[in-house]
Amino acid sequence: MRLRIDGVEVPLADKHIELPSYDIGRLRSCEAQREGDTLKLTVLVTRATERLFGFAEQAFRVIDFNDSYHYGELILDGVVLFSGLVNYCSTESKAGRRVYNIEIIAGGATWADKAATTQLNESNIDAVRYMDLSSIYNSWGDDNPIKFLPLREDSHPEPYNTGLYEVYHPLLPQDYHPFISVKALVNSVVSSDNYTLNSRFMETPFFEKLMISGAYRSIIAQDAYASMGFKAVRSASSTATADTLGRVDVWVPKSDRNIGAFVDTVSATTIDESGNPCMDAYTNGGCFSFDDERPIFRPKREVSVAFDLHFSYTTDYRIISSKWLQGFTKIYIGSGCYVDVSLPNTYIDRRNCAEVGVQYKLFIFDYDPTAKYRIAGIGSVDSAVSNVLFKSLSSPMVKLFVQHAGSTTYVEYDGDWALYDGYVEERGERSVEFTLRTPYNHYSPTSPKLFNEIYFEGAEQGQRLTLHAGCSITPVFGGVAGYGDKITLEDISNYDIS
Repeated sequence: MRLRIDGVEVPLADKHIELPSYDIGRLRSCEAQREGDTLKLTVLVTRATERLFGFAEQAFRVIDFNDSYHYGELILDGVVLFSGLVNYCSTESKAGRRVYNIEIIAGGATWADKAATTQLNESNIDAVRYMDLSSIYNSWGDDNPIKFLPLREDSHPEPYNTGLYEVYHPLLPQDYHPFISVKALVNSVVSSDNYTLNSRFMETPFFEKLMISGAYRSIIAQDAYASMGFKAVRSASSTATADTLGRVDVWVPKSDRNIGAFVDTVSATTIDESGNPCMDAYTNGGCFSFDDERPIFRPKREVSVAFDLHFSYTTDYRIISSKWLQGFTKIYIGSGCYVDVSLPNTYIDRRNCAEVGVQYKLFIFDYDPTAKYRIAGIGSVDSAVSNVLFKSLSSPMVKLFVQHAGSTTYVEYDGDWALYDGYVEERGERSVEFTLRTPYNHYSPTSPKLFNEIYFEGAEQGQRLTLHAGCSITPVFGGVAGYGDKITLEDISNYDIS
């Protein structure tokens, strides 16, 4: 065995060294974990050790070894068997040779000391997420310790046979809150001091899903709001139709394919389309204005800011599958940021609860005009969308059969199809409303933000989009992450605790 103190190899006088034994009983007591272990050693006095210990045997010595921190390691074949703080105890003669008696103290709970003095946001967990729907969706299916849960329930009202639906409010990244895996935090505490923690409880599904709420850092931004805050609003609705690319632009001048500026006033005296003043519109310091009707934010100084864009619009749609509607389902908000606002098909499929004498509408979404279709209780079906009325049913569960071209037999159809109430039409309108937070960017008096890049897409040519009065833009000076921004554990673990 070899002993090193502060990197200097020191000759051992001991021929047999007994290391402290491991006492598993100490695990039962937190107090016992704080006691640590002590290894007593005898070191030969040489010129090298005298320089190291400062002639410790001399009563009139000036330098005291124990006045400063010294680190020792007991090594065997390159493996550190024991290490810790070195204390000088005494000097004596053994078999005619002078020796130093020292002790190495290894704190049994150094990991606990670090845990007690290390803030959560200083943990050694290397975790990154992006504030987009894909990252949020994947957060519960991967090993990343950052997960997301919605701040509110996305409760779509039960559809009624009137065919009327409330406004659709899609969940967007700011509607979710980050949570941190407790297991990852515990493992980071013990691994920081080269420990590992084995626990059957920590391997249970319950513990795997145990989370603590994330906490974004607080940023004081009252001065920014007082000098540069604003709320710009849209005072009138307008309608445009999709071009050959299925797109409608949101800037001036208006046209059949251009719906006009997203907002048009910051004045509380502006009268909206309902004849009411825009009472909540304002701008502090004139930082938000209009350049040839184009909205522009020009801050008084360089500032990092995101913007809350409140959207309210109605889009034409066509039912394209049992899950989705086609309409204006993607929005570009600038800075390379596309936002997915897919429209779910919320009509109820009645194929498992059909009734005699009730009018239904059959949709075959993967309709093949070269194939033949028939439905039990009705007979042949010769179009992708058909009205059906059952005069008799052997079972409320309806089955659709297909005979493919070149085949002589019918088989049960395994493609995408649905049986809706008779009032359901293939085409219609759906209203959508939500608030979207843009990514954070730096702007300055010489590099302002122009709101002339927004456009909608994803529609069929000719589908209409109505952008309603009430759309608005407000700044966010004191936040952390907007749509698509990167967040780390440091960003979301800002608790004043360790």
